[in-house]
Amino acid sequence: ILQSVVFVKMAESGQTASKEEQQHEAGRSDDKLIGNRKVRTIFICSALVGFSIFAMGYINLVRQNAAALKDSNCNNGSLADCSEIQGLVHGSRMILAGLVFTMLLSILVAVMVCIPQCDPSKFAAARVPGFFLLVLGAALYLFGWFYYVSKHKSIFYQFLPSDEHQNDQNAAYLQWIAEACIFGGTAALLSIDLLIPSKHLMEDEFKRIFLNLTLLGTCSIFTMVGYFGLTGDGSKAFGPTGLEFGRTGAATVGTGYVLIFLASLTYLIVFFCSCCKSTKLADSCAFRAVLAVLLVIGGITTAIGYWIYSGEGLGEKGDAAKGVAYYVGYSGFIGALCVIWGLDIAWDDIKND
Repeated sequence: ILQSVVFVKMAESGQTASKEEQQHEAGRSDDKLIGNRKVRTIFICSALVGFSIFAMGYINLVRQNAAALKDSNCNNGSLADCSEIQGLVHGSRMILAGLVFTMLLSILVAVMVCIPQCDPSKFAAARVPGFFLLVLGAALYLFGWFYYVSKHKSIFYQFLPSDEHQNDQNAAYLQWIAEACIFGGTAALLSIDLLIPSKHLMEDEFKRIFLNLTLLGTCSIFTMVGYFGLTGDGSKAFGPTGLEFGRTGAATVGTGYVLIFLASLTYLIVFFCSCCKSTKLADSCAFRAVLAVLLVIGGITTAIGYWIYSGEGLGEKGDAAKGVAYYVGYSGFIGALCVIWGLDIAWDDIKND
């Protein structure tokens, strides 16, 4: 009888284990930090909202300057064709609208994921904010920046006196677009995480980190080129709010993006290369720790660079202070993203070992 009871208990424990495995396969992450949808959603929403608050004044200033340019030049056509200036105004308005929608919807999403009755995995209606975040937030913000830059180039490029200054302006355009893509792309991936059931995409650690590091790594290429192109003392370019010159800190920002790119590229190579898989390098705790540290150092270096880059205006008031706030906000945003995905790479391995 005792032997029969033992066999029954063993069978029950085996069934329990198999049920736990099935539950994990159905979408329960073993990562209790970033792998947990609620935790990563709150973290990412906090980063998006934080930057939006700091950037709001500067983006509104960009809109105001575009509107003033239209009012002062459309009547006499002294600067450019009026349609180009109107396009500049429309682009600035789309950027501001996308930023506002992203901030408001991120706050709503962060609150909803904390309510069990609003779990996007269980209730289809809870995915609606994710759809609007994608369309009204990320897409509008990104399209606005692309449209704004195209019109800005049509208007101001003709006033640059030399090829060197044109190269500086192109570097500035790369900088604007790449930074917009990081913010808008992060918001888009967050909305996709909400729209698609977690077990089909973001539950998988590789897919989650692959998508986000591909975004960071790709944008880092263009951003580093843009900031390294504006490192000289004589660099000169038209900014969204007027004429800008080379600033201290541009090289530090570029260096930080180089580190972010190297960390992202290393992750992608190791997880795609078959020879690395055969040596189980991707599962090595030491490798993941080093990779996470490199990514975090890149984020911190970039954040310090942005702080220095904006530091020439620290203490300013009025419109100048809005530009400072924009770069200070972006320093926190890029630093937060690198910390989030660095934790996702290494948290479980370091904690368990």
